[in-house]
Amino acid sequence: SDGYGAELQWDRQTSAESRSYLRIGAQKLDILAANEFGILSQDSKTAVTGGAGMSFLMGRNELFLDLSRNVGASSAGVLVARDQLRVRWTRAMTPRLSFLAGLRGTHDDLVDEASGISTFTERSYATGDLGLQWRWQEEFSLRVAYDYTWQEFRDATEDATSSGAMVTVLYQPLQRRR
Repeated sequence: SDGYGAELQWDRQTSAESRSYLRIGAQKLDILAANEFGILSQDSKTAVTGGAGMSFLMGRNELFLDLSRNVGASSAGVLVARDQLRVRWTRAMTPRLSFLAGLRGTHDDLVDEASGISTFTERSYATGDLGLQWRWQEEFSLRVAYDYTWQEFRDATEDATSSGAMVTVLYQPLQRRR
């Protein structure tokens, strides 16, 4: 697939503790795919993209909210629109130890359902995670997290679920002001 587009974003910082943004754009996507009989087909669509989000600092708490719409090619060889809502809460328990909690809800749908028979199935899924992050140096931290994912396919009789645990070492280079 090939794609190109443009987006405009307006950022606003109302105080040192509050930031928000609004984004709108368009993306043109071209996809070349083969069906089950080996016949190549080309699909081209232009779709609207966008998003809005905000971040708040409230004492030891940080809250991040984000709503977005993106388009792209799926592994099934069709153009898919993805609507996503993300929420993240971070609580600094000490200067080095933070509690993390997040939710992400996603819905994938065809960009153009009139484009013919497709192997793509509309789906919705949600992921929740809980964890701790310990910063042992200014640039390095250790994150331990648990996540749970639920997924529902349209026309499916059962939902799918999964869970997992992660241990991650993070490196974030120091940011120098000019």
